[in-house]
Amino acid sequence: MATVTANGTELCYETAGEGPPLVLLHGTMMDGRPWAELARPLADASRLVVPDLRGHGRTGGSERDSYSVGLFADDVHALVTELDLGAPVVVGHSLGGFVALCYAARYTDACAGFVTLGQRCPNHSPWANVSSPTDPHSSTRLRRCSGASA
Repeated sequence: MATVTANGTELCYETAGEGPPLVLLHGTMMDGRPWAELARPLADASRLVVPDLRGHGRTGGSERDSYSVGLFADDVHALVTELDLGAPVVVGHSLGGFVALCYAARYTDACAGFVTLGQRCPNHSPWANVSSPTDPHSSTRLRRCSGASA
């Protein structure tokens, strides 16, 4: 298992395959291991990167008050940057879906696309208005991309 330092925490991750990068994010109280079997066929055409999010699985934790979907998204960006993945497709299940959504909004130039599984993000949700610190229009693009009204 490899690690990178992400915002003061050693983030553990695994990789498999070659090709366009695909980052797979797990749900709450899980780790990246469930993706291993499910995603194996994808490794024939993609470079899979499967982290254990902060405080989950083999990745260390931090002060519990610091945990947020935004911090998880920032951790993923640190991983993407360190591995020089460019603009991966980010796929998330449950909590990982919210992280993928936030990542896509914050890091629009570093995200080729995103997929969310196992959660619903209604238009009135605070996640629908998450925005990039460097791009004030990212939340509008994200709402259009997700089918929510702009």
